[in-house]
This record gives sequence, C-alpha cells and structure tokens, in this order.
Amino acid sequence: MKDQIKTKDTLKDELKKSENENCKARKDKQKTNDKLKNLRKKKDGSHPGWQETFDAALDIIALISANFEILEINKAGYENIGKKPEELIGKKCYQVIHGLDSPIEGCPCKKALETRTSGTGEIQDHGLVYMTTASPIFDENNEIVALAHTVKDITQQKKTEKILQNAKRNLEQKVKERTKDIGRKNIALQEIIAQIDIDRNKMKEDIKVNIERIVVPILEKMKKEKDSERYAHLLMHHLKDITSSYGITLTNGNIKLTPRQIEVCNLIKAAYTSKDIANLLNISRQTVEWHRKRIRSKLGIANNGINLSSFLNEL
Repeated sequence: MKDQIKTKDTLKDELKKSENENCKARKDKQKTNDKLKNLRKKKDGSHPGWQETFDAALDIIALISANFEILEINKAGYENIGKKPEELIGKKCYQVIHGLDSPIEGCPCKKALETRTSGTGEIQDHGLVYMTTASPIFDENNEIVALAHTVKDITQQKKTEKILQNAKRNLEQKVKERTKDIGRKNIALQEIIAQIDIDRNKMKEDIKVNIERIVVPILEKMKKEKDSERYAHLLMHHLKDITSSYGITLTNGNIKLTPRQIEVCNLIKAAYTSKDIANLLNISRQTVEWHRKRIRSKLGIANNGINLSSFLNEL
C-alpha cells in the first residue's frame, strides 16, 4: 500500500515537474519571439529602402534564429534555392537548403553560436563551393537573438585557383626536367649548356612578365566583373602561352602601348571580335576599331595586310 502511495506521489511530482518545464519552454519561446519581433520592427523602420537594398544584393543574405530557423531571406537567397519565401521562413535552414537533420559540416552559424563571435566557413554543396559568414546579433541582455548570415558562390574562383596551381606545377616540372637534362651534359657541351641557361632565364623572365602584366590584370578584372566566365576563357588562352615573349614584346617601352591597348591586344590574341571586345570592356565598337588602328601603327604593321590576331599569336 505504501509503495502504491509512493508511486502516485512520484508520478504527481514528475507530472508537475514536466508541466513546469513546458511552461518555462513556452515562456522562453514567447520571449524569443518578442525579441525577434522587436528586431524586425527595428529593421522595417530603419530606412524606407532597406528591403530594396536587402533584395538588391547579389550574394545570399539571411537572418537565422538561434534555433537555425530562417527568419528573413533576400531575393538572391530564395531564387538561388528555387523556393518561395513562405516555403523557407520558419523552417530549419539545414533541412530546407541542405536536406539534412543537423547543421552542415563547417556551418558558420553553428560556430558563431558556440563562440559568440562572427564565424566563417567554406562549404561544398551540390558540386558548388560557397564562402559563408555568420555574425551574432545580441539583445540588451547580451543574448543571441539571431544571426546575420551571408553566402557567396566562389566556385569559379576555386576553378581559377586550380587552373593557376596546375599551371604552376607544370611550369615547375618543366624547369625541373630541363635542369636535370642540363645536369647530364658533359664538359664538351658547355656551349650548348650556356645557351640553354640563356633560354631558361629568358623563359623565366617571359613567365614573370606574362604573369605580372597579362595574367594578373585579367584576374583583377575577374574579381570586379559579374560575368567572370568569359575572363576565365581569356585566362586559359594566355596561360597556355605563358612562356612566350608576348608580354615582354607588348610592354616594350619603345612601342608605348597604353594599358587599354594592351587589354585590347589580349582579347584580339584570344580571337575575340571587335563586337565581343566592345561588350566585354563596355566601350563602343568604333572605339575598339580606333584602338586596333593605333595598335597596328605602334607595332609597325599598319596598311600591310597582316592579320593582327595572327601577328600577336606569333610574338
């Protein structure tokens, strides 16, 4: 009988404890919701054009709760994901975006919640690479109420880095093989070895000049321009001829080509038409034709029927 009374008392205590915990959880959730409402009010009243600015961003920007729920997401975000805003708001980000039951590996939001500081992470998903950031937003009690989350597609940048790494390895291998070959030469071939040394130094100088004056400007353009795919094609073309004397010849002080004319030469060499060049550089076709005329004049091939693209590719 005493055991039965004890069991009933224990069940009552556990039931009361469970009710208290549920009550506390509801209050905590309501408290969080109130803070988020205040946060939205501040956002909505901060500036008349805030939402337009939010949606104009090319990168994905979202407001994520401490429970990984999507509170707000800009136009780039929901269009990239392929869902309507109402299909995302209130849902766990790792579920609706990544199809997972928990945060993806390297999640910056998880890092930011753990460290209470801004977190960054590089994430691979569906064959693409993204650079992500998450910065905590605190309330007046220094509690995290939300995370400002950004996502930038860096897939093309990674591909470009891989291209450069492969080119570097290939060049290093070429130099290594050439050095070994030279090492096998005997004393009777010193004159040939000396010539090879001259050629090797010239190749190094050609590579150095081509990278500094041709490749690096293209990379700078890729950083600034939205459509970097066409510049990637141009980069590939010039990397294939990285050991040529093109860069040194074109930037010779006696020729005196302007930076814009060198840029036009790079595109002509890669078989771009005047129309393509005009579109890529945001200038008129007439301006391109004027540059072509000045380039031919400075290179000493004006009015002699030599194809400019062929001439540049033979440098």
